[in-house]
Amino acid sequence: MTETTTQPPQPSPLEPSAVELMHYFESVGAKGTCPCCGQNNWLSTRAPHDLVFAYVATKADGGLLVNPPSIPVTVLICENCHFVRQHALKPLVHKIQTQKASTKADDEPRA
Repeated sequence: MTETTTQPPQPSPLEPSAVELMHYFESVGAKGTCPCCGQNNWLSTRAPHDLVFAYVATKADGGLLVNPPSIPVTVLICENCHFVRQHALKPLVHKIQTQKASTKADDEPRA
């Protein structure tokens, strides 16, 4: 009998890691402390594989829409009080990638 092991789902490559997020927030002067408890320990809840979390529009009466408009978000949870913090994903990823490219260009030797 062959044993199979189940691998845990890999985080989505579409979302930045918690370390990348914290570096970015520090670089733009965003405060990292939790508004509820004042701690600064965040857990990143990266969606698995090629998925992302999103706010999804619904009808005013609570009904669902087919292909509703949505805002992809990255979710951080305070490790102390479990406050949920969310940031719009697309502009965040764009800014982080721009920073990385700029840093890489600065690190390359000049001719």
